[in-house]
Amino acid sequence: MLGKLFKYDMKQISRIMLPLVLLTFGTTLFGTAALKTVNEVVVPMESGIAQNVLLSSLYMVFGISVFVLCAFAVMAILFTVARFYKNLFTDEGYLTFTLPVNTSTIIMSKFWATVLWMAIASVAIVVCIFIYVSFGNAPHGEFFNTAFYKDLGEMLKIVMSKLELSDAMFLSEAVVCVILQVVHSVFMLFLAVTIGSIVAKKHKILASVGFYYIINSIV
Repeated sequence: MLGKLFKYDMKQISRIMLPLVLLTFGTTLFGTAALKTVNEVVVPMESGIAQNVLLSSLYMVFGISVFVLCAFAVMAILFTVARFYKNLFTDEGYLTFTLPVNTSTIIMSKFWATVLWMAIASVAIVVCIFIYVSFGNAPHGEFFNTAFYKDLGEMLKIVMSKLELSDAMFLSEAVVCVILQVVHSVFMLFLAVTIGSIVAKKHKILASVGFYYIINSIV
């Protein structure tokens, strides 16, 4: 039954999240193209009104794309948490709890769906940043920003040598830390929403936000 619930939750979340992912990728490509045009075309131009207007327009396109990326990062969390609240603690919750399954099964289904979509959203954000840095911020006359990754590699080598970690150990610890942080964050959000919705008769969302900061401070 957990598998069926999980499939349903993923389908419902995908209806909103998938278009947002595609929109974010699209604006990232436009922003990257704008940033690349600044480095390749606008900067070498002679200074004048045309250059200033074009430069302002391109930076505006880039700024909008960055804003969309940041908004997506926030909405990816808020939407999944809002869906948890709506399914369990609003009028829709009455129908949810009439299902012939344990409450723990319902919660775990929503938990795994949330974790998976947060992972997908995180990968999408990392890919978008990679596109910005690798192509949009490439030096004049170059298609790919190899210098950035050379400097990053040297910095990581210094860090790993001081920590006495191998490449495999460093990568393994990083992956484990990210997974634990995601799991911790989802459970913290679910716990805050649950306590806030049970304790408060009115303004449940505001109470959930308050309990999140209280629980987070205690932890």
